[in-house]
Amino acid sequence: MTLNFRIIPFELNHLEAACVLHRVCLEECWSLVTLKETMADSTVTGFTAVPIVLSDPLIGFIVVRIIQEEAEILTLVVSPYSRRQGVGRALIKEAINVIYSKGAQYIYLEVAENNVAALKLYSLFEAEKYGERSGYYSSKQGYKEAAILLKIKKN
Repeated sequence: MTLNFRIIPFELNHLEAACVLHRVCLEECWSLVTLKETMADSTVTGFTAVPIVLSDPLIGFIVVRIIQEEAEILTLVVSPYSRRQGVGRALIKEAINVIYSKGAQYIYLEVAENNVAALKLYSLFEAEKYGERSGYYSSKQGYKEAAILLKIKKN
């Protein structure tokens, strides 16, 4: 079954659902206050993926910061039930279009080294590894994991 969704700008009424989704998807999740403060920053923008038939408030979202020639993907999450259906790719594509339209030439992000699906997704956008932060992420099991630092260059 194909998931029918659309990408729309992140709005204040998405905050609570985004925070819940962030908590479901990531071990180190943002609080509602952190997400609200981040989205209030004038350099930050975001997009949400919502189903065409609104049974869920949102199925994914991306938050990016754009400062002059550089941008950073701060977070990207997709509901576990909506993965591998193009949601993450569509969110990244929309964010990249806005990032480049605002003059940024480079997009930076980090991914946990064991997040193979995310690494594969970012490779579709020609993300290149430029470094690593050892022991950056903490797991619920108590071990530390490296963050892989990636960069996407405007073509």
